[in-house]
Amino acid sequence: MADELKDEPLTIPFKQLKKDRFALTTSLKQENIKAKRDARRRSYFRDPRFDPRVNGVCVLRDWKSLSEEREETLKKLKKDLKKVRSDESRDKIMKAIKLLKQRQATEKDIEIKRRVKLNLQKEQMEKLKAGQRASFLTRNELREKVKEEKLKSLSQREKERYLSRQSRKKYGSSAFDD
Repeated sequence: MADELKDEPLTIPFKQLKKDRFALTTSLKQENIKAKRDARRRSYFRDPRFDPRVNGVCVLRDWKSLSEEREETLKKLKKDLKKVRSDESRDKIMKAIKLLKQRQATEKDIEIKRRVKLNLQKEQMEKLKAGQRASFLTRNELREKVKEEKLKSLSQREKERYLSRQSRKKYGSSAFDD
């Protein structure tokens, strides 16, 4: 009884501690290693532009910080455009603004196309589960669906501008030069 009530810390030799250590099975050990690796990978930000694992192919929606950075740059460029007086630097800033806006539009188009494809896949899976035959769209039909989806997201004024540009592309600018 007197030994159990002692207030001294318990001392265990290192060899004994090593023998009594909790041992993981091989599968649990592998899972533990994977979890630690994933936690380490998630703990710091990797810029996809300089990440060799990406190889130029990455999902843009996963990199919100880049789009936020691009928006901040756009605001800064617009502010600088108001201050600049020389034509040469004004042209450079205008080109940079145009490039950033084009990138944003491209990202938006890619997102719309991805969403349309995802919806089509879901519809096909539902048809298959219901016992019906899945129908696959041609590229032209897919393009039309993407165009419809894009037009839904635009305002009335933007729709008119978009359709006029498309008709000019299709029929040539000479048809509207009356």
